[in-house]
Amino acid sequence: LGILAADLLVSNEKTPLMQILHVSEAIITSPTPLGWTLDGENGGKHRRVYVRNHAGAVKIVKSNGKALDSIR
Repeated sequence: LGILAADLLVSNEKTPLMQILHVSEAIITSPTPLGWTLDGENGGKHRRVYVRNHAGAVKIVKSNGKALDSIR
């Protein structure tokens, strides 16, 4: 577990301990309920989870009322 945590901290995508997929949506299933957290919020325990990236769904607005083109 320590090696996996270290790989995550240094963004090592070539570690054999995990597989990184760049997808817009995914369905994750498990034989037993798994606890989920999304942005620090408890998502409960589920055996099947559908995750989707809604690109551009949230617009960030500066105090002058203009939307930001991107966040860096």
